[in-house]
Amino acid sequence: MERIERNLGGTRAAFATATYIALCRLANERGTPTLKEHVSLIAHLSGLGTTTTREMMRELERLELVSVTLNKLPHSKGNDASSYVLRSTSPAMRDTSNAGQHTSLAAGDTQRVGCLKKGREAEIEREEHPVQLPKGFPATEADAARHAAFVGCTEDFARLAWNESAARGGTDYGGNPIGNFRAYLAARTAKERGRQGESKASGRGPKPKG
Repeated sequence: MERIERNLGGTRAAFATATYIALCRLANERGTPTLKEHVSLIAHLSGLGTTTTREMMRELERLELVSVTLNKLPHSKGNDASSYVLRSTSPAMRDTSNAGQHTSLAAGDTQRVGCLKKGREAEIEREEHPVQLPKGFPATEADAARHAAFVGCTEDFARLAWNESAARGGTDYGGNPIGNFRAYLAARTAKERGRQGESKASGRGPKPKG
C-alpha cells in the first residue's frame, strides 16, 4: 500500500488501493495468486466503474504489483470481451494467507470507495438486470467528470462521487434519487472543502480544486 500512496496519492491512490484489495481478496478466496476473470467482476468487488478499474490495473502493473494479460474468456460480450489474467508479483499475493492478512489490514483505508462482497452469480444477475439510474443522472464516469469544471472540483473527485452514488443505484446517502448530478456534486464538493478546512492542520482530507 505504501508503494501505491507514494507513487499515486489522493483519489487515484484510493481507486488503485480498492482495485488491489479486490484482487487480493479473490486470490485469498480461490487459493491462488493467478486470477483469470472478467474486469466487470473486479470492478464490482472494488466498487468502481469498469473504465476506472482498467486504468487502475494499468497503474498497478506499472508499479509492478500485478501483471496483466488480455485474454478473451468464454461467454464474454461487449467491453468484457477482453478480460484479465492476473499474476501477482507482490509479496501480499505470493501466498494466499499473506493476501488475506494484507487485505484485512488495508480495508480501513478504502472505506469511502468500498468493496462489494458478492459472488459471481450476483454479478451475472446484475449484468442481466442492470439497475435503472434516475433520469438526469450521468450514464458514465466520463459524463460525470464533465461537471467538475462547473462546480470547481477535480475530475477524479467527480468520478469518485459518481462511482459511490452509482453503486447505490444513483441515489444520495439518504436513498433519494439524484436527478441533478451537478447540484449533488456541488454539495459534495462544498462538504469536502469544509472537511478539508477542519483537517488542514493534519494535512488530510480530499482535495477539491478551487
